[in-house]
Amino acid sequence: MRRRPAFTRSERIELLLVGEVERLLAFELKSPLSADVHVSAAHLAGDLGHMRVDWALRSSDDASPRHQEMLDRAASFVGRTLQDIYGLRKRPTVVFRFDQEYVRARRVQAVLAAEGGDAVDGDEAINDGWNSDDSGESGGADYDALTKSPAAPGAATSDSGGREA
Repeated sequence: MRRRPAFTRSERIELLLVGEVERLLAFELKSPLSADVHVSAAHLAGDLGHMRVDWALRSSDDASPRHQEMLDRAASFVGRTLQDIYGLRKRPTVVFRFDQEYVRARRVQAVLAAEGGDAVDGDEAINDGWNSDDSGESGGADYDALTKSPAAPGAATSDSGGREA
């Protein structure tokens, strides 16, 4: 039985294309609208012939028809340039789509930041429920309360909840 690789070729190329498409939009297009576009993801078909680029605006949370029209006009230029830069056999058919999920995540981060909570950067991995701070203590207050045994007066207690640091 053959093992599936951790990343397929198309997934590795997707990672390269996100940055390249954003660079093309920011520096190669003459339209002033393109400077406001953030590329959040690229999805490339296995045959490298079709690519969907998810985008959002840096300054607003709403989709702009003017931006979508500009991106639709630039799609063939982006596909042709990507083929030339990376030496792809086929020119990918590029389709731009407004990314609602990215906008929702940005709104949630703004609400968390306004409430004084810790907003997690979209590129950071979310931990598995354990809070950790710079002091080296881990676990929440509820966990610490459950794991600490009542100590006799004058007995030393462990700050790490019985776990090694």
